[in-house]
Amino acid sequence: MGRMVVLANAVEGRDEEYNEWYTNVHIPEVLAAGFTAAQRFKMADAQMGEVPHRYLAIYEFDGSAADALANLGAAAPNFNRSDASAGGAILYFAEELTPRITL
Repeated sequence: MGRMVVLANAVEGRDEEYNEWYTNVHIPEVLAAGFTAAQRFKMADAQMGEVPHRYLAIYEFDGSAADALANLGAAAPNFNRSDASAGGAILYFAEELTPRITL
């Protein structure tokens, strides 16, 4: 199992429109590309330094990061884009190293 982490921003003043699109349009498109789950977060005000992105999404996938990236790349040309997205999103892929550890 792996994760894709996405850091992104909305166009200034268009957060509501961006969040509506991201949650109701973009996440279903990414899930249809072979990802198994998604969750979004708003960056907290409390940070250890400057954070250039306001939003974070974590997607889960089975298999390798290479396969997940290939599936995403194949599906991306058909994604519905929103001009409320500021662009410049950063994507990171990670593969599981240890099982989840809890107390």
